[in-house]
Amino acid sequence: MHAVIQRAIGAKLPIQIHTGLQGGTGNIITNTNPVHLVNLFIEYPQAKFDIFHASYPYTGELTTLAKNFPNVYADLCWMYLISPYAARRILSEWIETVPSNKIFGFGGDCLIVEGAYAHAKMARDNIARVLAEKVEEGYFSGQEALEFAQK
Repeated sequence: MHAVIQRAIGAKLPIQIHTGLQGGTGNIITNTNPVHLVNLFIEYPQAKFDIFHASYPYTGELTTLAKNFPNVYADLCWMYLISPYAARRILSEWIETVPSNKIFGFGGDCLIVEGAYAHAKMARDNIARVLAEKVEEGYFSGQEALEFAQK
């Protein structure tokens, strides 16, 4: 792991880590909590850690890590397929707690273009819904929501 991180740093590439729910792997879910990675975040402050799947069901832990560690990024990849409701709830919380430049609103690795298109559409629809709610609540102006969406 350390050799891979060092090479990624040298190549200026992010380190992408699957955390939380991992479909069909039979993993022991408690081993996928992102808090187990804290020592790496501390040891490699120059690395950029992209933490996948919102660490679902450990989303609160990832929220705290992304807020407190400058090298930890929160990624919603696959969350709109796992649970659109959870994805909206998580994004709403991240908007209020995590710096916007550290939030990845969409990602996936579909094997066919139609799957990627459908997933991207789901993501756009759910992100738009969350941003509209933030405007209705008065958290964002319409212009601020648009700027957030364009980041």
